[in-house]
Amino acid sequence: RALIEAAGRIRSALRDGDTAYRTGGDEFAVLLPALAGPETATAVAEDIQQRFGEPLRLDGHEVFLTPSIGIAVFPTLSRDVAQLQKHAEAALRHAKETGRNHLVVYSKELDTYVQESLDFETDLRKALANREFRLYYQPLVHASGGGVFGAEALLRWHHPVHGVILPDRFIPLLEETGLIVPVGEWVIREAARRCLFWQRPGRERMRMSVNVSPRQFFSGALVPAVRRALEENGLPAACLMLEITESALLGNNDLTARQLHELRELGVRLAIDDFGIGYSSLSYLRSLPIDTLKVDRSFVRDLPANAETASIVTAILALAKSLRLGVIAEGVETAEQARFLRTLGCELMQGYLFGRPLPLNEFEERLWQASSGHVAAAS
Repeated sequence: RALIEAAGRIRSALRDGDTAYRTGGDEFAVLLPALAGPETATAVAEDIQQRFGEPLRLDGHEVFLTPSIGIAVFPTLSRDVAQLQKHAEAALRHAKETGRNHLVVYSKELDTYVQESLDFETDLRKALANREFRLYYQPLVHASGGGVFGAEALLRWHHPVHGVILPDRFIPLLEETGLIVPVGEWVIREAARRCLFWQRPGRERMRMSVNVSPRQFFSGALVPAVRRALEENGLPAACLMLEITESALLGNNDLTARQLHELRELGVRLAIDDFGIGYSSLSYLRSLPIDTLKVDRSFVRDLPANAETASIVTAILALAKSLRLGVIAEGVETAEQARFLRTLGCELMQGYLFGRPLPLNEFEERLWQASSGHVAAAS
């Protein structure tokens, strides 16, 4: 239904004689003959973007689509049909990597950029097999005493040429190519294996938090991957917390809800990441088995000076308390922010004030020093 609606909106922006067709997936091509000049193509593209300003209504939800558009013009830099299409696709790739709702007109400079992007994608496809991915760990702490009760596992790519690459550069490509499913399964398995070494009798159970992509939900592979990771490592399910973005709760709601309930039946904890910035309805908090809300860092950053932000955080904490949900504040960087959050009743925190993401050896060394044997290094 989303594709049909998108096609209708594209068609409504076309002139007489223009043609639109779907090339596959969520991509469409538009052929514009008899242009007065390149600016005509840009005007039509901008009109298409404007027509996506209104949300779609799907299964009772409002869904916003943001088209990224690449433009190539014949005979300007494109000598034939094949080259015209190739250049338009190159411009589209750049538009998508630039960000949502962007429009890019092809230029010669894009050829080098596109080749570098293709090389980057080729390297990324080999990274898992070549064991180039690493997990870094950022502590989750009790703010009152600074005690570490767990960690969030964060993915890094150790490229053999370019060094450590942060996730904002490669996660979108993992999503686009579908590689996020096997890579995500590796992350869950590796995180569970490591967390098992952190458990010690008589101590608070250490918790491992792992981010889960919407693509993993929609693939149907998430629940089996979690079950295998727990069984293979013997990790108590309550030690694993999966972080889900609010966007993952959109789309196939029945599929998502079913998997969340299956995960909860396994005993896994479930958290909503970046809470407060994405979804327009709170009904899922009542119907889905969520344990924890993670207050987005964009709210924490402005505390305590911004009164409106403080009111939002206060409301989130009150909501969580009424629903008996845990709360973790992300992005805590100053002692002032931590003190203010504690006055609001938030005791669980994460951020640079307590520790940056660290490679495994450095993280375990810190835990060893902080808890005198709480965590032992393991090979």
